[in-house]
Amino acid sequence: MSIEPTVPIYILVFILGAAIGSFLNVVAYRLPKILFDKNYQLISDFLIEESGKRQRFLSGIKLLDKLLNRHDAAVLLEKQKILPVQGLWYLSKPQSSCPNCNHRIKFYENIPILGWLFLRGKCSGCHQKISMRYPLVEFLTGVLTVLVMGRLGFNVEGLFFAFFVWIIISLTLIDLEFRILPDELTNPMIWLGLILSYFGLISVPFKAAFLGAIIGYLSLWSINQIALLILKRDGIGAGDFKFLAMIGAWQGAGNLFNVILISSIAGAVVGIVVQNIRRQKGEQDDAIPYGPFLALGSMVVLLLNLNAESFFYLAR
Repeated sequence: MSIEPTVPIYILVFILGAAIGSFLNVVAYRLPKILFDKNYQLISDFLIEESGKRQRFLSGIKLLDKLLNRHDAAVLLEKQKILPVQGLWYLSKPQSSCPNCNHRIKFYENIPILGWLFLRGKCSGCHQKISMRYPLVEFLTGVLTVLVMGRLGFNVEGLFFAFFVWIIISLTLIDLEFRILPDELTNPMIWLGLILSYFGLISVPFKAAFLGAIIGYLSLWSINQIALLILKRDGIGAGDFKFLAMIGAWQGAGNLFNVILISSIAGAVVGIVVQNIRRQKGEQDDAIPYGPFLALGSMVVLLLNLNAESFFYLAR
């Protein structure tokens, strides 16, 4: 069943997407803190237990063993001050507030895009500037939701792929700020893509989805193994393996070539520009996350409906 697209339908879908974008801002900010808090509790409990023993546990892993000595354990335990006073974060609580003055954000201030414009980009409590990232993410999510459902149709498949896009936006925001791609998002999405494909709820054949998940993971894993042999260090994070596996499960093995090609070209261009700017400013070179470029490649392939032969045609 598909709904006939009309102007009011497009407007409603944009509003839905913008509202989801507001939630994605919360996910990108809080989910890493939730994961850190959970892992912190496990690590701190373990260190407290070990600090009371006469013979300390040795794992054989240098970095972990360094953390297990008494001095480093105490330093780590002191880091609890960076966590919320009330303890574990949740996506639904505590209520959104200004990080500068703790002003509780009112419901009308939280209206996607319009709330930021109403406040003129400043907190109503302390008048500190509110990052433009929030309305931009809301606007981008709204636009991408309209584009994806406009291409695939206002039907079940279109809604599922809108959800796929929402997760990709969340992963991109998290990777840009925290340099991680949480398994809590990528792993369930791999399984969901395979399940939807198996039951024919998305138009990607199950064989293509299954191979896409396998090839997506192994392709980047293999590149990283080569980097370990030659450079003696990781070239690509394990989160990227799973992210590309997720993309493969949703878009099929045949689309992975285009995703990798687009992401590699974009990553190389941006990487060269950013590193040159850093050197000119005398800043230390730092790794650039690859996740956002995989997301870009996935979106280009999805929105332009590219197939495995698209770039070969351009070369003729």
